[in-house]
Amino acid sequence: MMKHLGSIMSYSSTQKLTSAQQLDFSLTVKSFLIELRTTYPDMTVTPKLHILASHVMPFIEKFGVWGKTSEQSIEHFHRLLARLERQFGQVSDIITRYKCILLSHNLVNLRHDTLFKSRF
Repeated sequence: MMKHLGSIMSYSSTQKLTSAQQLDFSLTVKSFLIELRTTYPDMTVTPKLHILASHVMPFIEKFGVWGKTSEQSIEHFHRLLARLERQFGQVSDIITRYKCILLSHNLVNLRHDTLFKSRF
């Protein structure tokens, strides 16, 4: 598992990835996720793992790189999600709770985007 993780992290650079490298990255991530799920079947999916499993490869396919993204942005999102989970923790129904979290997050983004656009 650590070998897979090391290989995955080696692609986190600012160099444009070739098609072969993109394929290798995709297969390595899939192998890593299978091994992780097999070894830890009850493990909770963290925001970082979700991003790796669901969003990094489409990003690489679109932009050709992964390393230009920042670990800081993932950490920021993780802190934001943790804060929103605490804020809406009293909502007992998990579906309703996460709908509230998503709505709150979307409203903050809308406010930010609206204010940003109005400055230009």
